[in-house]
Amino acid sequence: MASDEKPARRFKRLPVVIEEDHNEVVPHIHRAIATRHLALSGMSLVHLDSHPDLLLPVNMPADYVFNKEMLYRSLSIENWILPLVFAGHINRIYWLRPPWAPQLPEGEISFYVGMCRKSGKLRVTCTETYFLTEGLFAPQSQLINEKEVTLYVITIKPDGWTGKMKSTKPVNVGDNSIHLNWLKDAQEKLSERPFLLDIDLDFFSTKDPFYDEFTSEQTALLRDLFGYTLPNKKNVGDLTEFTAARIDQLQELEKAFEQLQENPDLIPQMKDQKRQAVLEKLVFCLRSSSHQPVDFGMVYQAGCTMDDTDLPHHVSSPVQIKQLMDSCADILQQLSPPSFITVARSSSDDYCPQDQVEAIQASLISMLLDVYKDIEIKKLYEVSLAEHS
Repeated sequence: MASDEKPARRFKRLPVVIEEDHNEVVPHIHRAIATRHLALSGMSLVHLDSHPDLLLPVNMPADYVFNKEMLYRSLSIENWILPLVFAGHINRIYWLRPPWAPQLPEGEISFYVGMCRKSGKLRVTCTETYFLTEGLFAPQSQLINEKEVTLYVITIKPDGWTGKMKSTKPVNVGDNSIHLNWLKDAQEKLSERPFLLDIDLDFFSTKDPFYDEFTSEQTALLRDLFGYTLPNKKNVGDLTEFTAARIDQLQELEKAFEQLQENPDLIPQMKDQKRQAVLEKLVFCLRSSSHQPVDFGMVYQAGCTMDDTDLPHHVSSPVQIKQLMDSCADILQQLSPPSFITVARSSSDDYCPQDQVEAIQASLISMLLDVYKDIEIKKLYEVSLAEHS
């Protein structure tokens, strides 16, 4: 199917597929492509979320993208979108984020996703810190079968918004001219062919699951242990060297925390003596502050999130949730209807607060009914719960 060819079929009623974890929507997207309700290539994705979800499974062979069973096993909530780019399905992403999500700069970014010639793994050419700190950069000269994607990062800040955000980096909410230029471009591009609308309920209210897990001293030690010095982003050699060193650092730390989980009394030896001293102090500090066994796997996951921005953490008030819901409705009413809607609850890991998720979901469904009228709600997370109960 050519990249400008539209899907051959349309659903009688617009599907709204609701899953718990975000990566669980991928099989439904594949199924809609297989039945020709979504285009095989050249799709746009409108993605409302407190998180970009634009990482890659760092150790996954690129060929797994075309092996659904292996792909689904490899995906997680933070890395499900770009494999769809490498497969050719998506080439334009509109990340609509709430006011508290600072992970990427606002504006337009174009880059390539491809298979690294040396490792056979998926990598990107984007030099944003979000990708660099995960060890995902590679220059285009080292990629094969690369696909270009254009990413638009747009902050949705309702009129009268007064929310206070926890962040080490301020969010650039732009100005009205940026917002209007984005909306005008989206109206034009999305009217040309059907698109995919994806919504995470944590767009409206979100938690950092590690927010209350550590003392200030423990957080400082984790930042030191997982810390890095960014390279000169204009020098490809420096970028490549940093990426290799960062991968080694994360792999060494992952192995160390796995060993600690198996044998908490034996502190692994690190290559770097300074890092060794920090690890020893962290382990002592963690043990001293808790009467329960330390979950070192969780500690490692928390450390991986500690780069130059914190994980978003903003538990919204009912008024703020309504403000964001109204803003989303206003935007969606100005766009052509999507071909398919996917929704992630993100409550089992508490990214969307468990005491708010049902109310947010009910409000979202009501809003989608108002905007699109004839929709079919599929609460597939209930099926998964029943199968595992």
